[in-house]
Amino acid sequence: MKNPSADETHEEQAIRAWLAGSVPTQAPSSLRETLESVTASRPAGYRSRSWQAGRLARLLGAAAAVAIVAMVVASLFNYSRSPAGQSSPTLGGTASLTPAPTSTSKTASGSNWRLVTGQLPNPQPGEASPGGPSVFARPDGGFVAFIVRQDKDFKAESEVLTSSDGAIWTTQSALHGSVEAVAYSGKTAVAVGCSNYGGPGDGTNSFMSWTTSDFKTWQSAILPGDASGPQCVYNVARGPGGYVAETFTQTGSNLFWSSGDGTSWKRVTPIGLPLNANVDAMISVAGGYAFEGFLTDRPATWFSPDGVKWTQTWTGPTPIGSEYYRLGTVLPAIGGGYVSFGSVDTRRPIWTSRDGLHWTLSRTLSQDEAPGRGRFPTYEIGPHGYVAAAGGSTDTATNLAGPPQVWSSTDGTSWQLETLPAAVSKMPADFAWVVSDGTHVVIEWKNDTGIYLLVE
Repeated sequence: MKNPSADETHEEQAIRAWLAGSVPTQAPSSLRETLESVTASRPAGYRSRSWQAGRLARLLGAAAAVAIVAMVVASLFNYSRSPAGQSSPTLGGTASLTPAPTSTSKTASGSNWRLVTGQLPNPQPGEASPGGPSVFARPDGGFVAFIVRQDKDFKAESEVLTSSDGAIWTTQSALHGSVEAVAYSGKTAVAVGCSNYGGPGDGTNSFMSWTTSDFKTWQSAILPGDASGPQCVYNVARGPGGYVAETFTQTGSNLFWSSGDGTSWKRVTPIGLPLNANVDAMISVAGGYAFEGFLTDRPATWFSPDGVKWTQTWTGPTPIGSEYYRLGTVLPAIGGGYVSFGSVDTRRPIWTSRDGLHWTLSRTLSQDEAPGRGRFPTYEIGPHGYVAAAGGSTDTATNLAGPPQVWSSTDGTSWQLETLPAAVSKMPADFAWVVSDGTHVVIEWKNDTGIYLLVE
C-alpha cells in the first residue's frame, strides 16, 4: 500500500482527533494507566502521538459532514491513567467523591504553576500542532518523554528524555519509530508503537515494541501483523498474563498480542468480544485486564483474566436522542475506587466505579459547571486533587487557537479556573494534556514554535 502524503496524513489524523472529542486518548498522546502506566495514545489521530497536523480549527468545515459519526466514535479515543508511584484502587475499594483531606487542599492562585520552555526539543515545522501527548509518568516517580522527529529518510524517530520533576529534562537515547503507549513491570518499561510512521520510506510500517530498564538501551521487537498504512500499536497493559497489546485496523477490527517479557510477542484471537466492540483504553485491574470501549450506540466495559477471554461487565445508558454517553479518562477516586469524567451532549456526567468494570452515574454537571467550557479537557489526579486542562477556544476571525486553560478541584464536582503565568496567554494551544506522577503535575501543549510545559 502506498503511504499517503504528509499533508493527507496530517489532515486525516487531525480530523480523527476532532472526532475523538477529547483525549486520549491522547498525548500527548499522547498511551500511566489506571494501575500500570499504559498509555494510550490513540488510533490514527487522537491515539497517535505522531500526528503532524495544522490547527484543528481549519478542518472543522471538512469534518462537519461527519459530525453524527463523531458522537459515536468520540468515546473511543480517551485514555486511562493513574498517578504512577501510588497504589492503585483495588477491587474492594468504594468509589467516592469525598473531598481530599484539608492538609492537601490548595487555592487556585496559580502561584504553584511554573512555565517550562526549551527543555524538550523544538518540533520540526508542522510537526507539533495539534500533535499528541509526549510525556508519560513513571511508576517510580518522575517522567519520560518521547519526542517524535523525522530522520533523513523521513521516517519517525523518537528522542527519549527523562525528568525527575517535569522541569529539567535529560536526553537518554533515541528509538527508530513512534512510541504510542508504555507499560511497566518494576524497573522494566515496555513501549509500543510502530516504525516508519507517516514517512514515505518503503511504503510499509511495522508494529513495534521496545523494552528497557534504564531508558538508555532498548531491545526492539516486531509484533506479527500487517502494519501497512498509518497504524501503530496503541494500547499496552501488564497483568497476571504478562503484557497484552492492542490496536485497531483501518477496517475497524481489533488486533491483540501477548508477551511474557515484552520482547517476544504472539498474536492472540480474543474470545467473547462482539464484532461491534471498539476498544478504547486498556488498563490493568486486580486479577486481569479491562478495557473501556463502545458498542453501536453506548459505552461498555470488558474484563479478561488473561487478555484472551473477555467478558462484558457493564453497558452504559441508552442515548439521549442522538447524543451518546461517553466515559472519559479513568482516574483513581479520592477515597477509593475509580472516577471518570465523561460527556453527553453539552453536559458532563461523572461516573464512579469500585473496580473499573462497573460504572454508576454519580452526578451530571452542566457545561458551565464543568471544566473545559465547551472544550474537551484531559484530566489527572495530583497531590492536591483533580486537574483538568484544555486547549484554548479558536478565534473564528483569525482561525487561531487561544492559550491553554487549567482547572482544579478537590472533589471532582466543584471546579475553579487556575491563574497561569502571564506568558501563557500568548501561547496558542489546540489541545493540552495532563500527566502526574503523584508528586508533580505536568501540563503539556504544542504549537508550531515549540513544546511547552506547566509544572506544579
